[in-house]
Amino acid sequence: MKSLNYITIINTINELSKVEKIEISNKLLDILNNNELPKAENHNRKNDLTTSFFKIELDDEVIEEIFDLLINLEVASLTESGESSEMTNFYVDLLDKWSN
Repeated sequence: MKSLNYITIINTINELSKVEKIEISNKLLDILNNNELPKAENHNRKNDLTTSFFKIELDDEVIEEIFDLLINLEVASLTESGESSEMTNFYVDLLDKWSN
């Protein structure tokens, strides 16, 4: 089962929205509204969404489209000399989370 944290999903929605991938953004919003995984009974921040994880139920094609978008954004964030920027690290982090 694939799960992602709240911040990763929100950051992905933000990037998808910038390129008008509204349908995929809406699917991720549905996941945020319906697929929160239960937290441990003793969790000290039970009502804090930023500490929540969500079950990702998306077709492989949708996940691949998200992955492709993030790869393209990562490449576009490189400097002219091919060096990474602060945004490159941001996209690499998102890619890592989506690929695990």
